[in-house]
Parts: sequence; C-alpha cells; structure tokens
Amino acid sequence: MTRTMALAACACAFGITAATASAADPEPPAGTPMLGKYGCSESVFTTDGYTQEARGFVRILAKHKYRQGKGKVGRYNYNAKTGVTKFTGGSLAGSTATGIDGKRNRLFITVKFKHGKTANWACTRIGKS
Repeated sequence: MTRTMALAACACAFGITAATASAADPEPPAGTPMLGKYGCSESVFTTDGYTQEARGFVRILAKHKYRQGKGKVGRYNYNAKTGVTKFTGGSLAGSTATGIDGKRNRLFITVKFKHGKTANWACTRIGKS
C-alpha cells in the first residue's frame, strides 16, 4: 500500500497520471528492470505531514548500465532468485531496487549514502530513453 501510494505521488510529481502510465506501459511481469527513463520521488516528513519530493531521473541503459541524473554511468545486476537489482559504480553505488508490486516498469530504490544513511525512492518508467 505504501509503495503504491508513493508510486502514485511519483507519477504526479512528474506530470503523468496513473491512466497515462498504464497506457504507456502494460505492466510487464517481474524481472530485470525495463530499459528507459524513470522519474523518482521520495516521501519526506515535514511539519505539515508527508510530502512527495522529486528526486530526479534514473536511466536504465542497455548492457546492464545505468545513469542517475547527469552523473557517471554505473552498472546494475539483477538477481532472479531474490528479485533484487544491485547498483555498482556511478551515483547509486551500493543501492538496491525491487519492482513495485512485482513490475519491471516501477522501481522501489533504496538509495545508500555514505555513513550508512538511506533513502527510499519510488520510480516509474516515463520514457524509453
């Protein structure tokens, strides 16, 4: 439920509706993330309650490569046994992703920062490149 709400907020933060996202991507089954551009957001607690803040874009590229924003290109590896995608190199190094509701076009990325801090991003595929 929380992931689904975060996904809906992510789609709204980037100006797309659930109907648009569904029409663009027929929700493929679980597996390696689909290639393309993903818009990401994070649920952040403020004095007024939770709000969604845009976190930019992640591009899943061919040959198991990715790029977050305009950062360096890194690599990713999908583990079919666990359903977890792990990022190495680039700005998401050490971070992991799983499909939201088991879908390949919606990602829940746990971003790992230096000193052990983490953030949870909900990302939805918004384009092919």
